[in-house]
Amino acid sequence: MSGNLASAAPDVLVLGDGPAATAFAAAAARAGASVVMVGPGTAWAPTYSAWADTLSHDVLDAATEARWTHAEVHLGGAVRTLARPYVKLDVVALRAHLREAARSAGVVERVGRAVEIDASQSVSRVRLGEGDELSARLVVDARGAGATGGRVTRWQTAHGRLVDLAPGSARLDSLRWMDFSPSDEAGPPSFLYALPLGGERLFVEETVLVGAEVEDGLLAARLERRLARMGLRVGAVHAVEHCRIPMNLPLPTVDAALLPFGSAAGMVHPATGFMVARCLAEADPLANVVVATLRCGSGRDAARAGWSALWTPERRLARALHLYGAEVLSGMTGDELRLFFLHFFALPETRWRAFLDGADAGTTASTMLALFARAPSNVRKCLISRALFPASFARLPSPDDLPSLPEVS
Repeated sequence: MSGNLASAAPDVLVLGDGPAATAFAAAAARAGASVVMVGPGTAWAPTYSAWADTLSHDVLDAATEARWTHAEVHLGGAVRTLARPYVKLDVVALRAHLREAARSAGVVERVGRAVEIDASQSVSRVRLGEGDELSARLVVDARGAGATGGRVTRWQTAHGRLVDLAPGSARLDSLRWMDFSPSDEAGPPSFLYALPLGGERLFVEETVLVGAEVEDGLLAARLERRLARMGLRVGAVHAVEHCRIPMNLPLPTVDAALLPFGSAAGMVHPATGFMVARCLAEADPLANVVVATLRCGSGRDAARAGWSALWTPERRLARALHLYGAEVLSGMTGDELRLFFLHFFALPETRWRAFLDGADAGTTASTMLALFARAPSNVRKCLISRALFPASFARLPSPDDLPSLPEVS
């Protein structure tokens, strides 16, 4: 396709080299585009985990570090067992697997950081911090949420540690996906996320699910006190992770030959913070739409087609419902959250699974109504108060909202 381009500019220039960027670059190259991927070239640091059934077999085979047959949710005195396999990915193996797929497809990799993008012309140009200038018919921005701007008011913040437990310490034998056991600290409610990795190795993380940004030091201290109460004595700390995920980044308007992907495109689940599995799953179908449009149209046409496929009206309405749910959660106390999740995970598995995976608007709405019917009065009060006295970003959407939800122009 690129043989018709002036100055041999590639069809697609992907900015970023994380999981979303690498997966899309490989997918676009497999679809027949010439692709250059530009990123910092640094190792991937975050902990990536997902429900096993949301990942492809090749990713599971290449990059599974640990696997559990079920997950537990601890809610004070109650425990819910989620009979759904869960995996922690080996980030080194995942990076190697995705990069090999990209290289095999013909993706050209460059080390650099974009500092200026002009996607308004028939050929887009990107200036790198090192002074080089690259061009392409279409720029795909997968550098993360900070690349596109937009005001974020709700975050998922966490402090995580990869540790070895000391000899004689208590042990955890099961995955605690959420442990909302009461704590004695003031401040926003948080939960423990704990992955036993075999032997003495354990990954633990203190997480505020959604709310205002929380200082890392507060979460670190709370994690240490929680582990002490549980009798988990740390012998060695191998890695520390500071997590800060934007949960309500506004969707940008796509009006140039620039297509956001990953967290830059608002693909973070507004109520869970999950994203990686969705990016890996949607890279190929999205790339197929984009490359097919490039064959007979402009870069701007391809960006519009890609954005319309990524964020259909149905998906935008579902996202609005999830954002409403996230805002409700952010206003709850610890006791209210425990009651909320107690009844949420008492719903039929098909309902809570669909909600966690980012279901369509109809399924999401029916799940929310089913939860409302089961919920105790104080949780219902939270739901009703947010609907009747909403902030601009926290109200139940209606079909009339669709024209105002960001799309393309």
